[in-house]
Amino acid sequence: MRSPEAVYSREILSALNELEVLHDLSLNQAHQNYYLKLALLELCGWIEQTQDIVLTRLAGHWLETEKSDFENQLKRNFGFAYHANFRSLLLRLIGHRGIERVESQISEHEDANVARTCAEMISLLNDTLRLPRNTHAHTFAGVQNLPLQHLLHFTILRKAALTVDIGLQMIEQEICAY
Repeated sequence: MRSPEAVYSREILSALNELEVLHDLSLNQAHQNYYLKLALLELCGWIEQTQDIVLTRLAGHWLETEKSDFENQLKRNFGFAYHANFRSLLLRLIGHRGIERVESQISEHEDANVARTCAEMISLLNDTLRLPRNTHAHTFAGVQNLPLQHLLHFTILRKAALTVDIGLQMIEQEICAY
């Protein structure tokens, strides 16, 4: 498996850069916080859409008769956590043995960066991004009451986009090679 370059993340990186410019130009702290919140929510929306793209492509490769059933399940999936959302849909596609084989291949890959990137991606999806996203997506706090402890800086968000991009590509490549 070759180490992929970031291809999915070009648009989200551009959007994050634009939001950072607006953030930096703002003299109002509340507006700066809103730009950070928007950047977080945009990134998480992009992750969900990118996972759907990868899963739909894999379904086209793996499924013949159950494709519409899988697409309906995909539409009912809300979230991007690795285990609760993405991996559970991968299990429908390639089964327990298939996912265990893919995860084993990745974790034992000769290029340590492959294993590290996928582990970082899983941590981002299950922990680092999930709590802040849930905090900010399901609340209206107003300008003065925005929970700042869960806002992530643009540098972290850009790195997360690249990590998720490359991690998803590695999983997709490994499944297609299966």
